[in-house]
Amino acid sequence: TLFRSVCDGLFERINKYWEHRRIVAELENEHDRLADMRQSLVFHVDWAESCGETRKARSLQAELNVIEHDMGVLEQRMKELSPSHWKKMDRDASSPREAEAEMVA
Repeated sequence: TLFRSVCDGLFERINKYWEHRRIVAELENEHDRLADMRQSLVFHVDWAESCGETRKARSLQAELNVIEHDMGVLEQRMKELSPSHWKKMDRDASSPREAEAEMVA
């Protein structure tokens, strides 16, 4: 019936919304964790350089570069999950299921 199909579509949309919110929250938490680590590493790199410990500074800088890369990946993923990008995926996909699969992947 029409009522059943409307309810099913609404239920599917609500589930999709909450799954999207959960994924975004996880990405934001991970980004915040990495930002805290980055801040600490920046301090330690500066400290090592000021003490003349170039080997330690280089080691810490390598870790800092990895964290910054990971943060960039997370930022790109969050950008892909932004509402404007999400709506564009719905329009571009040949079916809503394909858009949802892209969103969760």
